Amino acid sequence: MLYIRMAMTMLVQLYTSRVILNILGVTDFGIWNLVASVVVSISFITGPLTIATQRFISFELGKKDFEAVRTVFSQSILLYLFFAGFIVIVLETAGLWFLNNKLHIPESSIGIANIVFQLSIASFIFTLIRMPYDATIIANEKMDFYAYMSIADVVLKLGIVYLLLVFKRLPHLAVYAVLTLFVNFLIMLIYRLYCRNKFPSQTKINFKVEKKTMKSMTSFFGWSLMGAFSVMTANQGVSMVLNVFFGVVINATVGIATQVGNAVNQFIGNFQTAFNPQIVKSYAGNDESRFISLIINCCRISYCLMMLASVPLIFNMESILRFWLGQIPEYLTVFCQLTLAYMIIDVVSSAINMGIYATGKIRGYQIAVSVCILMVLPLSYLALKIGFDAPSVIIVRLLVSVISLAIRVITIGRNVSGPIVSRFLKLIPKMILIGIIAVSVPYLLLRNIETSWFISFVVDLLWAAGVIYFIGINKAERNLIKKTVFRHP
Repeated sequence: MLYIRMAMTMLVQLYTSRVILNILGVTDFGIWNLVASVVVSISFITGPLTIATQRFISFELGKKDFEAVRTVFSQSILLYLFFAGFIVIVLETAGLWFLNNKLHIPESSIGIANIVFQLSIASFIFTLIRMPYDATIIANEKMDFYAYMSIADVVLKLGIVYLLLVFKRLPHLAVYAVLTLFVNFLIMLIYRLYCRNKFPSQTKINFKVEKKTMKSMTSFFGWSLMGAFSVMTANQGVSMVLNVFFGVVINATVGIATQVGNAVNQFIGNFQTAFNPQIVKSYAGNDESRFISLIINCCRISYCLMMLASVPLIFNMESILRFWLGQIPEYLTVFCQLTLAYMIIDVVSSAINMGIYATGKIRGYQIAVSVCILMVLPLSYLALKIGFDAPSVIIVRLLVSVISLAIRVITIGRNVSGPIVSRFLKLIPKMILIGIIAVSVPYLLLRNIETSWFISFVVDLLWAAGVIYFIGINKAERNLIKKTVFRHP
């Protein structure tokens, strides 16, 4: 049921993107994504903070040291409060200057863009305050609540889009930003109340600085920040480079492609989120065999789920986008297809990344992978400068993803004494075989048979599901699926 709810969340997100585009229009939608990119350019700090909080809470739970869990939560609150203040200062100075002086925004929309910017900062702060509670829920493996709240989040955000139709005389972009702020505040409040009720001892805040814990967390956070900064620079920097070469309309294309990718990635990400605390706890409990098995199984199943979601979408993308959006911005089809392609590599990398973070040995790893990811920006600029079309930046991203995966495999092999690298290398031929067979029928169907996109999508989906069922998963997992599907009340 957890994964059914995640699939529902993905579908609602995709539908919401269509409605937003239709109501706001291409220009306002592009401005929304461009302004959001300025906020995101500093909010990358939250990722490492959340990872550090989840990792340290899960680690202490794995050791069954509940006093240490409470200490970690309190120290994380102090870190979040400090960086909330820091982020506001940076955004209200450098961010505001960049918005008004460097971005290509139509003169008639610059006032609304500034209003949206301020509301986006406030919305982000509420999301930031929620993060320690989010980490506590995940570390305690309360995935049902996590899934329900994911649905509530996207349904509320769909609801506020339709509320725009009520406020016809007001600027839709500003109203949308106000309503988004309200939703983020409400979701934050629900998370806090849930944690205070379910984990009162873990979430009791002590504002005293515990030097040993704070030092460990800030060190881990600092090196994680390097990786997050490189990802932010690659993603947001490329978005701004595209804006320089192609104007604000290309940002609408990037925004929709990103939302498609995020919707699919959330489905896979929630699955990996369920693995994450188990991986950390097994390492903390010195159960290396289970630790390695969890990572390899997470790689395999994540890849299979991503193929299941991506194959029917990639081969029917143009028809789906036309049905979904009505109008298709330039380059959108190929942007979405290539985004899903590099995400297939990234989901495997994410599973290995969990294992590296569990060990806590991340300094050398973050330096290596950050340098690799940062190469996306100059290579993308070079590709556009010498005359390649806009989708070339996604091809660059795909190549960098492959190199980053290799770095992660080498790193975890050095951090773990067990045979994790050999087991991963044995998995690669199987993943390649699944990929080749999964795309064969959709490719032949696309090239040789004229049919409706819906029938083609269903056939591609069923084919990919069959390939994964018979090749991608083992007998025990097949039996579990049979038991779940055919169980009696």
